[in-house]
This record gives sequence, structure tokens and C-alpha cells, in this order.
Amino acid sequence: MRASPAGADRVIDVTAERVADVYVARQAIERAAAEQVHLRDPRAAGEELMAIVETTAAPDSHADIVFHERLVALADSPRLRRMHNTLLIETRICIRALGVSYGDGDVRFAEHRAIARSFLDRDPRLTDKLLVSHLQDAVNRRIAVKK
Repeated sequence: MRASPAGADRVIDVTAERVADVYVARQAIERAAAEQVHLRDPRAAGEELMAIVETTAAPDSHADIVFHERLVALADSPRLRRMHNTLLIETRICIRALGVSYGDGDVRFAEHRAIARSFLDRDPRLTDKLLVSHLQDAVNRRIAVKK
């Protein structure tokens, strides 16, 4: 993989540690975003996230990223969104470098549905628990492919 920050090319080695680190950072941002959403309007956010899940034609990595992008956008924090966008670029690099298919997409979307439902139910502890589990599962799947 080649990246061009400030015009300089460099090779990015996608290691299990790098994949895990991307998801550790995503988890911090997405949990912070979820906390902000619960302080604002969790029901409206839950409805919007549920609509994303329900209108997704095929469970794939693009649809997964759309769900997580919207979750962070609903926090209404430009800084969280900017940091998250950078991490989503790194997530895409990891997916492409590892040749990861979406695998059991139905499971991922059941997880998204549960996350959306936790906002509808105004249950921030459950949202947090579900996000941690969902993102850890993603790390495990990515690292399993790397081995």
C-alpha cells in the first residue's frame, strides 16, 4: 500500500498490531460519539440508524462503514468526525490489503440493528457494550485473515 501524506510516498505494512490499533482508536471515537448522541436525541438517532440498516441492499464493508460514519456524524462533533474519517480510510486500507470479504454480513447487520435499537431504547450502557463487542469482533475477523 502506498500513501502520499504531504506528497511523500511510503509503504504501509498492514500488520495485526496495526489493524488492532486502528480499531482501538475507532472504538474510542465511536464510544464518545455514542455518548454524545445519548445526551442529545437518542431516539431520532436510533430511527436514522435503523433506517440505514433496513434500507441496505447487501451487507458489505461499504454499508458497514456508512452505518459507522452516520453514528459519528450524529454526535455533531466536527473533531470526532474528522478523526473518524481518517480512521475509516485506514480501515479501508486494512480491508483491501488483507483481501477481507465481509463474511457473515447478516451477523454484522444484526449487530447494527441491536446498536440502533439501543438508541431507540435510550440505553447508553447497552449501546456502549454493543459497540465494544461489534468492533472487537471486527478486529478478530481482520486479524484471523492476517494469520
